[in-house]
Amino acid sequence: MIFEARQRAHNSLLAVGTVVANRAESGRWAPNWCAVVTQRMQFTSNPMSSPLPSLEIYDFAMSVAEAIASGLRHPALTNVYHFRTTGSARSAFMSDVADVGGNTYYVDLSTAHRSPRHQRTTMATSTHGLDTVDQTQLDAMIAAANAAFDRR
Repeated sequence: MIFEARQRAHNSLLAVGTVVANRAESGRWAPNWCAVVTQRMQFTSNPMSSPLPSLEIYDFAMSVAEAIASGLRHPALTNVYHFRTTGSARSAFMSDVADVGGNTYYVDLSTAHRSPRHQRTTMATSTHGLDTVDQTQLDAMIAAANAAFDRR
């Protein structure tokens, strides 16, 4: 999540994590998060062995991962399994759903019969540069995940 979200805000990490969780739960990709992110040509190469930018960023990403493990998902990304860097090339088979933190999340129309129809929504950006959905709810979930992580 850290590398794909480019170390951005909660919402960026949550969006990437939602796609990873969606894939693991779909039955069409690997059955767990580690296997999903290490599948060939899917995410940053060697995410499991890449050096972390800092312990603070790692702890931050872990708190978001704990929230996702507890069931939190990005509300705009139900049944979304793909994303690309915003502004990068797209194909005729991509139906954009949302822009979050420098990534564009999309439905692959070649497999759209397996997913509900999506409408494009662009997340608002706050003055702090954070993509926002419901930042208060997200912050509460992150705080709860941090508390659970600290109890380990």
